[in-house]
Amino acid sequence: EAAYELNVSGDSRVFIDLVGHDISTGEKIKNNGYIKIYNTEETSAKIKPSKEIENNGTMDLDTIFIVSATDKNVITNAGNLILRKTTVQGKNGYAVDNVENGAITSDQQSMIKSTNTYGLHNESTTFELINGNVFGIHNEGTMTVSENANVTNGTSTYAVNNQGTFNVNGGIISNEVNDSKEAEQLLDRLNTIISKVEELKKKMTPE
Repeated sequence: EAAYELNVSGDSRVFIDLVGHDISTGEKIKNNGYIKIYNTEETSAKIKPSKEIENNGTMDLDTIFIVSATDKNVITNAGNLILRKTTVQGKNGYAVDNVENGAITSDQQSMIKSTNTYGLHNESTTFELINGNVFGIHNEGTMTVSENANVTNGTSTYAVNNQGTFNVNGGIISNEVNDSKEAEQLLDRLNTIISKVEELKKKMTPE
């Protein structure tokens, strides 16, 4: 476990090869310069952050799996986030919180997703998603989906929850049926009906 904060200054270039290892970060990773985290081994490499990763410069992630087990957002991006064969996965927070003038460059093998909420939250007013796979977008800024971007709802109810300006110039946006969530909602309704029936029976039964 990395128990110290990794702070990359604006004039620094840092390269980290995980060589197939998993690491847990007890402290924050904060980038104001250039950082590349990659994996040269055939075995997978995973980062498990306990605090948000903050990117204000260029963060290049190559063949990495970043997964959070906390309620925090995984990456807050105000810079340039580059994803190559990389998955960023949140739990109860966003996988990527894109703020200010944040930009995301992704390939078709990368994924942004979260277990219990939208994978991507956008507040930037200049953001264009061109490639990659995003499972749920909550947009409060101005963004465009184009070219080969693939957006689906994943575990969220909707593929896109738009509270800003959302443009579509290409890509694929789909809303798949979430059987487990619909089954849970149906069960809740059924239990409510049963409770009301029991209440009516009690009222109709003479004392």
